[in-house]
Amino acid sequence: MKKKLKRSAISEPSNIGSSETTREAPLNKKFNFDYYFNNFKPKHIKENNYLFLEWFIGFSEGDGSFTLSNKRCYFSINQKDIKLLYKIKKNLGFGKVLKYTQNNTNYGRYIVQDQQNCERLANIFNGNLVLIKTNVRFKIWIKELNIKPLKTRGQICLNNYWLSGFIDSEGCFYSRVRKFKNMKLGYKVEQKFIINQKGEYELFYCLKNLFSSNANIQKIVSKINKSIYYKIELSSFLSNTILLNYLKKFPCKGNKHLNFLIYRRIYGYIERKEHLTLTGLKKIKILCKKLKK
Repeated sequence: MKKKLKRSAISEPSNIGSSETTREAPLNKKFNFDYYFNNFKPKHIKENNYLFLEWFIGFSEGDGSFTLSNKRCYFSINQKDIKLLYKIKKNLGFGKVLKYTQNNTNYGRYIVQDQQNCERLANIFNGNLVLIKTNVRFKIWIKELNIKPLKTRGQICLNNYWLSGFIDSEGCFYSRVRKFKNMKLGYKVEQKFIINQKGEYELFYCLKNLFSSNANIQKIVSKINKSIYYKIELSSFLSNTILLNYLKKFPCKGNKHLNFLIYRRIYGYIERKEHLTLTGLKKIKILCKKLKK
């Protein structure tokens, strides 16, 4: 059954007022994987790939699941992008990928279930997680491994791979050409990047600032279970410029990268004003169809 959602728009977090924002600039998130690399990295993995682990944490905070069953720890990621799950397995050097079909759609599941490798994961995530809800779940999970949780500080920024991983998991590139009588040719090109997530309002407030966006943060309440979701749509030319520059430096690693390349081509047509020509509109329409696939 599809969830019924009620939408509203909000512009700033209730817990951040002028007195809060003027005290000091927020700390950017810094990741530390030294303890993991020195003590837990599998011996057959030769490279200390800090950048991959930054990406992996962002991706896991979007799609990962920390599970406890019979006092044993499990970690899993479910994804339609099965090749990306194999890439994760190869880079980490442990875990396995299972395939399954649901509603006539093929999915993959990256899973870690032996406790030695769960301990490895714990030392990757410990102190490096960003989202509030992920930290809460992780602290419960890590307790079964008798590992002391480390404090995590700082918010997302555009100087590491975390957001790229999160976009691989939760981001959506969207564009269309629609009729618009106020335009000379009668058509308008819409281009926007969308992220939504259950809870985590502070994340969306941060995204709004990072991308210099004037967009409202939409609050969506499920009419079925009253769960609160948030959503932001980045559609201004400035926001898209910042986004595309970031993803050029910190590219996505899965199928989302292909969507990014199409989205960037559409952006290029707009930047060069070619969307104001019939030839340009025709090319953009073709790219929009590819983006929807």
